Amino acid sequence: MASLKFYILPADQCAKALELHAVAKDDALSAKRALLEKYSADAILRSGAHIEALAWREKPVALTGFTVPRFDPKQGVWLQKPKKNTLRGKQAAQEMDEVGELLEIWQWSLERALGVHGSVFGYYHGSRVFLNSVARPLKDGRVVLSLPVRDKQDAERSSGADPVAPPFAVEISHTEAERLVGEPIVGITA
Repeated sequence: MASLKFYILPADQCAKALELHAVAKDDALSAKRALLEKYSADAILRSGAHIEALAWREKPVALTGFTVPRFDPKQGVWLQKPKKNTLRGKQAAQEMDEVGELLEIWQWSLERALGVHGSVFGYYHGSRVFLNSVARPLKDGRVVLSLPVRDKQDAERSSGADPVAPPFAVEISHTEAERLVGEPIVGITA
């Protein structure tokens, strides 16, 4: 069974990575706000780097180049998706793709800047899942890092290496990591 190891990274070693993360965050959130404002939407429905639809709390006016608004009872919002067979829909889909890519870059920017981006595919609590490296910034400039560790019984990936903690990382317990972050840390990203 795959597992997670937890580390604390000192603030002085994370400063540049946190600066890059802040730039990625500003770019992504600015682009998202502009997209929502342009279409008077309340939210986006996103899967990875792909924005599936725009969402509204109240029934929106039907947008040119989009599907007819439909209510999604599971999420409690009205959704419209761009029609990719119209010029306006293609333009909207392109705008949404660009914003989705910026959000995805921001999501993994801290891990990439720290050189710990990566995942392990293995069994975790009885299910086959991808366990990703996740860096969580703290207010004092330190970073809590969770890294997946492959079980000896799990086959090696066909390419790439498993994520490795930087040499300045100090291993900490799962409990200590959750205390520092202030919330439960779950490793599953199926």
